[in-house]
Amino acid sequence: MLTRTAGVAFARHSVPLVVVGPGAVAMPINLGTVRDGAKRAPLGRTVRPKQVATVVSFLAEDNASYLTTPAVFAEDGIMQSSVSR
Repeated sequence: MLTRTAGVAFARHSVPLVVVGPGAVAMPINLGTVRDGAKRAPLGRTVRPKQVATVVSFLAEDNASYLTTPAVFAEDGIMQSSVSR
């Protein structure tokens, strides 16, 4: 709700607001934990930092200037799949 409210307020000033939810990102410190979680993920893999950076990079481009207030989940599908479980 905060994102939506802020997004509408900023949009009046031509400033888009988008939230990125990276999910569980595979990093050296958490590889064991993230690998176990990936087994339950619909895509069966973990998200790498570069993949999240690519999403953020796209959102910073002029091509994404039409987006405002959405939440973009850069993750392996586990957040969406857990809703139906």
